[in-house]
Amino acid sequence: MRRVVALSLVLTIALGVFVSGCAQQPQAPVTPAETPSETEGAVGEEGTPTEAPAVPVEEAQTAPVVEVQIVNYAFIPSTITVKAGTTVQWVNNDNVKHTVTSDEGVFDSGVFNTGDIFEYTFDTPGEYSYHCELHPFMKGKVIVEE
Repeated sequence: MRRVVALSLVLTIALGVFVSGCAQQPQAPVTPAETPSETEGAVGEEGTPTEAPAVPVEEAQTAPVVEVQIVNYAFIPSTITVKAGTTVQWVNNDNVKHTVTSDEGVFDSGVFNTGDIFEYTFDTPGEYSYHCELHPFMKGKVIVEE
């Protein structure tokens, strides 16, 4: 049911973007006089044009992501070691529903279907044991280091 609602929402948004893009008024073409070059307006000591200073582009700071596969009623790998701030993604590649449930109650995916992904970011160092509520013999552990 969630997939149907999510798919309907995505299709509605995509249709809205398409329709609004078609409804925009055409803009007048930009003439070269309206487009400054890299050196236009910058003048050196002797009256000669100079290049504009380079502006550094900040790289996006993204947390590392580690993936755990759920296949044949098992978490693969069953134990992982990550640094604090790492996001772990569990991908259900099995043909049945599963959960990813912390033994200590820190996180719980709820039941998720084949192809679904659950993720959790581990900010605090420690050991986090987890299991599948539907198949309690499925166990795993995340070790988080500084």
